[in-house]
Amino acid sequence: MAFALEAPTITGAFLGGIVSHWLPEQALLFLLTALLVVAAFFLIHPPAQSRRSVSQGHSALEWRFTWKGESYQFNLALMLPVMFTVGILTAMAGIGGGILKVPLMVLLFGVPMNIAVGSSAFMVGLTAASGLLGHATMGHWDWRSSLLLAIPIPIGGQVGSRLSLRLGSGKLTRWFGVFLLLIGIYTGLRALNWVQ
Repeated sequence: MAFALEAPTITGAFLGGIVSHWLPEQALLFLLTALLVVAAFFLIHPPAQSRRSVSQGHSALEWRFTWKGESYQFNLALMLPVMFTVGILTAMAGIGGGILKVPLMVLLFGVPMNIAVGSSAFMVGLTAASGLLGHATMGHWDWRSSLLLAIPIPIGGQVGSRLSLRLGSGKLTRWFGVFLLLIGIYTGLRALNWVQ
């Protein structure tokens, strides 16, 4: 399932990295603001599990999966354009996309939450790499800054995992949602030239 969902996403991510070259900074800031606010909403109010019934008939467009006793399906006619669009938008905004994929998998395709989260963790790396390739093709990548900023990430990951054990993942997820919302508000104000 992860490979099926990721194929249109990485295509869109590569294209999004290239298309961003021709968009003004203000438009990209507005896009980033919108995605951050949507992501914050889903973190503060996690989606309830969608219990879609799995049809018994056979269709070439319906893909069915069974994993750990859970059955779910999605329609390729819906999945392909949705994931392609997610790839384009997240690459243009410079974010990995997992924050959108999880609620989409749960709400649109009825994928169980734990499977959606695990699958998204695998998919995010591929989406980000494809988006990076598109940006690098257009000369948007400063590898020195990337390496410097990547140094604290493993440390933060370790600290975050330990905090989640103490605070509980639900509470930490909501706090992260509030954090993203504040960043989204700041980004929106920058797009409006109200702050520097």
